[in-house]
Amino acid sequence: MIVGMTPSDPHAFARDWVAAWNAHEAVLRHFHEDVVFTSPVAARVLPESGGVLRGQDE
Repeated sequence: MIVGMTPSDPHAFARDWVAAWNAHEAVLRHFHEDVVFTSPVAARVLPESGGVLRGQDE
């Protein structure tokens, strides 16, 4: 679960998340605009990021 988020129907949230992920950019609506995302995949894809992406735009 995303910290601070309390979906009333976790199954509906999960279905929406999967649909949004498959639509690529739509998944961003699940994150706060100031999100900090850390990922070893991001480090490989965007080496200059050091694996840390800040905000929805990144």
